[in-house]
Amino acid sequence: MIDYGLVNSFNDLQLLSPCRIGFLGGSFNPIHSGHIALLEHALKNYTDYVVLCPHSLHPDKKNILAPIEHRINMFMILKEHSLFSNRMFALEPSFIEGTHKKEFVDLCKSLQAIGSHPSILCGIDCFSRPYYEDLCQFDHFVGIRDTLFDKVRIEGMIKGKIVFFETPFTSLSSTGIRNKLTTNMLDDLHIDLLNYIATNSLYGFN
Repeated sequence: MIDYGLVNSFNDLQLLSPCRIGFLGGSFNPIHSGHIALLEHALKNYTDYVVLCPHSLHPDKKNILAPIEHRINMFMILKEHSLFSNRMFALEPSFIEGTHKKEFVDLCKSLQAIGSHPSILCGIDCFSRPYYEDLCQFDHFVGIRDTLFDKVRIEGMIKGKIVFFETPFTSLSSTGIRNKLTTNMLDDLHIDLLNYIATNSLYGFN
């Protein structure tokens, strides 16, 4: 069993193998019910397990980014309210951080070598900015909303299988959550997440 839902080594993932594992990268600043809904959708339709892969830094968010330890803790809080909690994990950043480095790609290749099937979960907005080319070799499950996107261009990028699906979940965004915190419009923020943010004075909220 993976202690506390944190993946600290390749051996942790070996315990789950062979299986289908979906990896979701991002800053999750903070994570919210829309992220959890995406993970649940993947678990219902495409994967056996999902693994959150948070980035500790983001060049466009460095002044507003909560410490990565807090962002992982907030994931652990929200996932416990999901029926799929025991199939959701997070990568410990001291092991591998995010999905944008060679170490992550090597991890996926090692999983393939033992019979597991790694894939990438993401939103369509990932393709509106520079995309890490080495990820293109893996299967992708891409959530879309009411937005225009160049399906042909993206299909041409991805070497593995690609599945586009309509996101049946909330339109919440991390930016929207932070804005709600500054205006005290907190009606759709989970109370346990709100309490954690307040207790730790994150995003200027207390």
